[in-house]
Amino acid sequence: MLLPAAALALLLQMPAQALAGLLAAACQQQCRLAETAGPWWAGRGQLFVRSPGEAQWHALGSLSWQALAGDDELFAIDLADGRAVLDRHLEIRIERLRLPASLVLGHPDWQLPATGWQGSIELSQTSISRDGRRPGESHGHLTWRGAASGLLENHPLGDLHAAWQWHPTRGLSAELDGGRAGEIALSGHLHAPADGAAALTAEVTLDGESRRVLDRYLRAFAAPQADQPGRYALAWSVR
Repeated sequence: MLLPAAALALLLQMPAQALAGLLAAACQQQCRLAETAGPWWAGRGQLFVRSPGEAQWHALGSLSWQALAGDDELFAIDLADGRAVLDRHLEIRIERLRLPASLVLGHPDWQLPATGWQGSIELSQTSISRDGRRPGESHGHLTWRGAASGLLENHPLGDLHAAWQWHPTRGLSAELDGGRAGEIALSGHLHAPADGAAALTAEVTLDGESRRVLDRYLRAFAAPQADQPGRYALAWSVR
C-alpha cells in the first residue's frame, strides 16, 4: 500500500513545468509554455504559438488550467480573457477563445498566403461534442474581428461573423453576416452536406471608399446587380 500511495503523492506534486515539454511535443514545437507555476493539474503559465515554418512567436497571454471536482465539469482552461470547459460527456464548451488572424488563416493547411492577415479570429458560445469515436453535433459562433487582408489592399472590412452548426449526417451549415457600418454589409448562407456539394450564397453591399477599392475584386467572383449599384450576388458550389 505504501508504494502506490507514494507514487500518487509524487504524481500530485509534479509541477506544471512538466507539461511544457509534453505540450511542445504534442503541437510539433509550434507552441510553448513559459513562466509556469503550480502543480500539473492546476497550473498556469504564458502561452506562445507560431505557424509551421515561421520563426516569430505569437504571445497569446496567460494560460491556466484546473481539474474540477463538480458533478458535470471535469477540467477548465482559461486563456487571456477566454475560457473552455471539458465535461464528463467529453463535450467541450468554449465561452470565448481569440487567436491572431495571421496564425489561423496563415496556416499551411488552408493553402492561403502565409502573411497579410489582420485582426483576430474569435470563437464564442461554442459546443463541440463527440458521438463515440466520431464528431457529434456541434455549434458555435466564429467572428473575424478587425478583418483585413493583403489580398484586398489591407482595406478594413469590419467584423465578419458566422453562426455555424455541424451535424454528423447533415453536415455543416452557417449563417453569415457583418461588415463595416456605412461601407460594407454581408449576408449569406453556407451549406456543406456530409455527402454532397458545398454551396455558398451571399450578398455584399458596398458604399463609399469601400466600393471604390473593392469593386474590382468582387467582380472577379460575384455578379454586380445592375438595378442596385454597389450590390453583388455570389452563388458558389464545389464537390
